[in-house]
Parts: sequence; C-alpha cells; structure tokens
Amino acid sequence: MLCAAGMLAAGCNKGPEVIVEDPYITVTPDHVEAAYEGQIFDIQVESNCAWTISKTDAEGTAIDWVKCDRATGKGNVAFRVRVYKNNTAEERRATVTLAYEGAKAFIDVVQALREVRKDREVVLVSKDINMRIKARALGLPAEDYQNDKTLD
Repeated sequence: MLCAAGMLAAGCNKGPEVIVEDPYITVTPDHVEAAYEGQIFDIQVESNCAWTISKTDAEGTAIDWVKCDRATGKGNVAFRVRVYKNNTAEERRATVTLAYEGAKAFIDVVQALREVRKDREVVLVSKDINMRIKARALGLPAEDYQNDKTLD
C-alpha cells in the first residue's frame, strides 16, 4: 500500500510533457528558370524557425544579379526573388539558401543566356533530306545544299 501511494505521488508531480521539434525549412518552388530578360518569382516558405537568406553562384561567391525582397524571416511566409537581365553570353546559375543552424532549404536559379544576333536568321543547310524534313517539322528553316549544282 505504501508503494502504491508513492507511485501515485510521483505521478502527480509530473508537469506537461514538452515536445521539442527539430527546426525545418521548406520552399516552393525549389527550382526556377528565368528568361534572359529577367523575371520575378513568388516563393512560399514553411518553417518552424527563424532563417536568413544568402545568394551564391556555383563557386560559392556572393552574386548581385539575384535579389530577394527580404533577407530574413520566421515561420510560414512568402517572398519574391527577382532575377535581373542576363547581359552575358552564358547561361547563369545561382543558389538561394535559407538557413537556420542545421535546417536549410535551397532554390536553384537558372537563367538563359541572352539572345545573340536577333537580326540574323539561322537556316539549317544539309544534303540530308530526312534532317531537313525533321527541322521543318520543328519550325526551323531548312535548305538543300546547292554547291554541287550548276548555275544556268
């Protein structure tokens, strides 16, 4: 009986059970592809912690051609990512990282290269009739190679 009373007393001293949740961050979308002219994307964040944003290229160097309308946040929020015009002759890639201690979420950013020489038409020239037919089916101009024919 003494034992039962001790167990009952021990059970009464217990406070509410505290559940500690690991920090997490998720983003939607986690990959965006921007046109070379630039583009703005809406990003949704789900999180149970405060987070900070960094923007880097593939080598880990900070970049300035991607901007976010906030540098920090907490919990479930939305923000915008703006990708500026690509004046280079190469495709650009970056990563927007939201981080809090062990929790991280990434947004991969890919931007097309600028259009070069829009004033010129590109034409497929080939003796291969099958290739020309496929090109035309895709909407690409195609012509037969004329060098082996005599001119009148």
